[in-house]
Amino acid sequence: MFLNMCVDYDFMSGQGRGREKMGRYRVFYFEDLNRGEVIIGCPVCERIERNFIEPVAVILEKEDYKKFEGQLIQIKEELTFGQRDIEILIDKLKEENIYEKIINKDDLVCILHQRKEGKHWEEDTEEFREWNEKIIFSTEGLENKLNEYNLVNQFWCRTRAYRFAVDYKSLWEEVGQDWENFKGNLKDKVDLEEIERNGRDIDVLKIYLKKGNWVHEEDIYNFRWVKFPLFFPSFKFTNITDNNTSKAQTSINFWYEGEELIFRNKANFWTAKFKEANFISNIFQKDVYFGESKFQGKSNFSHTKFLMKAKFHHTEFEYVVNFSNTIFKSEAFFEEAEFKDKINFINAVFEKESSFNKAKIYKEINFIETEFKNKSYFNSAVFYRINFSKSVFEKDIDFSKAVFKNTINFTKTKISKNIKFYESKFLCKEVYFNNCNIHEIEFESIYLAKESHFEIRNCNIFRLKIKNLFNYADIFLISNVKIGSEYKGELILDNCILNDIKFINCDFSQAERIIIKNSFIEDVAFNNVNWGEISENRINPELFEENPKSARDTYRQIKHALDKHSDHINANWFYALEMKAYEKHMKECFLEGLNCDQNSKDYVIFFFNKWISNFGQSWIRPLLLILLFTVLMMFLGIEVNTNVNSIYKYIIPFNLLPSICIYTMKVILLEILLLVLSTSFSIALLSEKSIFRSLCSIKFEFSVIVAIIVISTINLLSINLSPSWNTLAIFLDNFATTLNISNIFKKNITKNSPFAGYLFLYKIYAIFILVLIYQLILAIRRRVRR
Repeated sequence: MFLNMCVDYDFMSGQGRGREKMGRYRVFYFEDLNRGEVIIGCPVCERIERNFIEPVAVILEKEDYKKFEGQLIQIKEELTFGQRDIEILIDKLKEENIYEKIINKDDLVCILHQRKEGKHWEEDTEEFREWNEKIIFSTEGLENKLNEYNLVNQFWCRTRAYRFAVDYKSLWEEVGQDWENFKGNLKDKVDLEEIERNGRDIDVLKIYLKKGNWVHEEDIYNFRWVKFPLFFPSFKFTNITDNNTSKAQTSINFWYEGEELIFRNKANFWTAKFKEANFISNIFQKDVYFGESKFQGKSNFSHTKFLMKAKFHHTEFEYVVNFSNTIFKSEAFFEEAEFKDKINFINAVFEKESSFNKAKIYKEINFIETEFKNKSYFNSAVFYRINFSKSVFEKDIDFSKAVFKNTINFTKTKISKNIKFYESKFLCKEVYFNNCNIHEIEFESIYLAKESHFEIRNCNIFRLKIKNLFNYADIFLISNVKIGSEYKGELILDNCILNDIKFINCDFSQAERIIIKNSFIEDVAFNNVNWGEISENRINPELFEENPKSARDTYRQIKHALDKHSDHINANWFYALEMKAYEKHMKECFLEGLNCDQNSKDYVIFFFNKWISNFGQSWIRPLLLILLFTVLMMFLGIEVNTNVNSIYKYIIPFNLLPSICIYTMKVILLEILLLVLSTSFSIALLSEKSIFRSLCSIKFEFSVIVAIIVISTINLLSINLSPSWNTLAIFLDNFATTLNISNIFKKNITKNSPFAGYLFLYKIYAIFILVLIYQLILAIRRRVRR
């Protein structure tokens, strides 16, 4: 069955009707079918240097066509053997009084380049539309024929012949222009029998196949400036082949019956206009260019495959556009395109780079379950509503200087590389990143409107960077977000005024680094945030080393923000970092001879506080130091009794030495122990490498524990070489007595002093113990609340 027959059929009633409406117009082409050549070529085709020059088409009403058909043929014959010029044609038409009867006299070009306006096109387009609707919903299928004289049908007959000739004109020459041989070579690709049923169609096709009619041999479909009418409903007349391509069941749009819907050569639709475009399931094997084209009605590219570059630069889509399930095998360019209605890229695949730079979307664009396998660019694009739900981005995405006016939705989106928003403007009410897996996301110098609701929720983000942000938004929420993975990745807040951004139930523990610098963050809400290790090696490490004064201010702001929300435990850790940065700053000033606005007394107090309790953060240090100095005082206070079975008998013959020598030896032993402790402390304090510093700090506390054990053992053996429960009891009693610093107020303490000056040392010890007890209480309290 075929569509090019003339059948008088009423599509609405199913009854025959008169030719007043069916085939009201006729087209006279200035071509010679017998000679196989174009007589008067289209001036538009010549202007754009088209590879094939279409014949000028004159449209008349049916009655006028019958009246002037003879004169038109005569004019054509005269021009065939005379000067072939459009101006001469017009003069001859005027001489025969035909010109005024021509409907398209102001558009005297080929049928492809006519404007598709005026009553004649409107009537035939409406007839074609009715046929479309009838054929779509009818069970009779192709039994509903379309009038062959319909101008839309005439357009497609010519378009089809031209496209076919681009593909097979070389084969036509190879077979010696023999139709049967030609048909045999194409029997597996196209069914040409349908064309044979209408001999005139064969003659028309042969004009396009004739090599001499081609201006140049470039294999390209040149549809520049072509005005396309409505398309045939191709989905109704196609089926799927074994190799997963669509095949035409009858001659429709660009295809003859039996052809696969494949554009095998480059296609140029630059500045073309489409009333309604239907490229469903088409395949473009070479580059296709729709630059500056206008799609004035609905456009459908669903299930289409672009195997090479697809270019839609400066293209206008005035109505709904459908690219669902479309595959872009190579680069896709929609730069400066305008989408004035809804656009769907649902389940589309972009295998190479895609660019929507400076595109304008006035309503809604959906990239739902879309795959971007290479870089994507949306620079300076303007979006009204955009949806990337369940999409996958395998490479970088760039939204630099993009403008978002309504809603942005990234739900269950996977971004394997970087998504960048640089100088982007969020004028929209809703921005959602929900349940996404994002490798890296950057917000730099973006603008947030006051009414914006910006939300990042339930996401895994390897690296989050916010830079140069002044937060105006009413709501900026980062909730249930995990930053980093396996102790890699980072959170960066740089040069920002975050105001009341909220971090709720976030997990920063897996991030390698947290960088917060040059920012105001005191009003930020950190609620139930897992910071992980809070140390200068992880939080602002470079800033801590290069500018400790600035690092100190950052730590202070975080501490203040945490205190405002009663997270005192984490605030205490940042207080310790603040003091460490303060310490480093004072060291640098001291070494460089600079004035740090601190006198030497404050400097001593600062380091003393750090040494004994790490600014109130370590409760183990003051406890260990209490134990150490108490057992040392016990050691100094033990009287040597030569009648007791003690260790002293085997070290030195005390009965042969005066008491001053015994005291001197104890002091020397004490000095050796203190030297070991101070050396460990100094190394830990002055080491520049953070890892070595941490190890040294551990060695310091470990050395204190060893010293306690050694001195306690000496004290035990000083009591008796054969320790027993009674010996331990005596040791503990002596320990309690020594630790009871109220003894300094007793009058008999001087009488019991083991050597001169012991009372002075004990008072110093008592003062030091009071300081240590205070630091112990402070550190324990800060573990609960500061």
